[in-house]
Amino acid sequence: MPKKALSMGPDHLYREVLAEAFKLAWRQRKFWILAFFASILLTMGSYDVVLGSAQGIGGQIGYFFQSSGGLMGAALVGLVNPTGGILNVLTIIQILGIAAIILLALGALSCVCQAALVYALGGMRRGDRPGVRESLRVGMSALWPVVALNALALMTLWVLRFLASFALYLVIGFNSPAAWYIYIFAYALFLALSFVAAIVQIFALNAMILQGAPVGKAIVRGYQMFKKHWLITIETALMLLGVAFVLTFAFALLAVLIFVPYSFAVVASAILPTYLVYDLMLGVGFAVFAGGLFCMLAFITQLQYATWTILYRRLGEGGIIAKLHRIYRDMTGTYKIPQG
Repeated sequence: MPKKALSMGPDHLYREVLAEAFKLAWRQRKFWILAFFASILLTMGSYDVVLGSAQGIGGQIGYFFQSSGGLMGAALVGLVNPTGGILNVLTIIQILGIAAIILLALGALSCVCQAALVYALGGMRRGDRPGVRESLRVGMSALWPVVALNALALMTLWVLRFLASFALYLVIGFNSPAAWYIYIFAYALFLALSFVAAIVQIFALNAMILQGAPVGKAIVRGYQMFKKHWLITIETALMLLGVAFVLTFAFALLAVLIFVPYSFAVVASAILPTYLVYDLMLGVGFAVFAGGLFCMLAFITQLQYATWTILYRRLGEGGIIAKLHRIYRDMTGTYKIPQG
């Protein structure tokens, strides 16, 4: 078989996958609301998990001790002033209870939307046209397995972040070369394992929703797929990182450009004797910014879900090799690298 025929299919993988994902993310805007709520738990199987967790390493142990100190302070107040202390403790418990209920409701909604979004995108990949209601029904029926999957993923990420935070605590406390080496190793290991956990989670979610696999088998299938195609997944994640960075930078630049004339309009409206125009300008500016931020987050989330869903099906069908392997193949003239 001629060389051109052998290289045509796999060499266009990323262009085809990303092009199809862009189409699904942009044309199917009716699912943006699902994508927005699906992103609440930050388990979309990409760089968001790693970056979001990495940002909290420095403060995790500090927050833990601060929270413990606050509870101990409330207990001491209760011992000194029983009546006022009990009321304070009950108030704190009530506030924490309400906050916990709201967070649990948002988490459950995020899990439903994750399953619904994967079902909708997977159906479109097969040529179907599932609606929002149908997708939500599927998401509701898969609530508890998806909750279990997200809980395992978040618990894994939290443990990994805690270990990296403890290594940073050793650096701050001892400030020795050995402590720095331990922290660098722990941080690198944290990033690698967090990435693996995120990829396995999104692949397992696809296995659960699109193939009906139970949680345990879905996780095993997700890990096996990552282990077999680890280079492709890393390349895909880096491409998504670049796309998200460009979109975020473009949105920030657009916000700055809009802010300049908007600030003049706000100042002009503030000079007028009535505050109606001033309040109207503030309201319009906030609505435009919030709407733009919603659209950007929803589009990026749906783009990532679409990319991983399409890639999951393509990897399952076979015939794919990583770009670095293809570059090496073209340079050496060999075609002995397996195509998965």
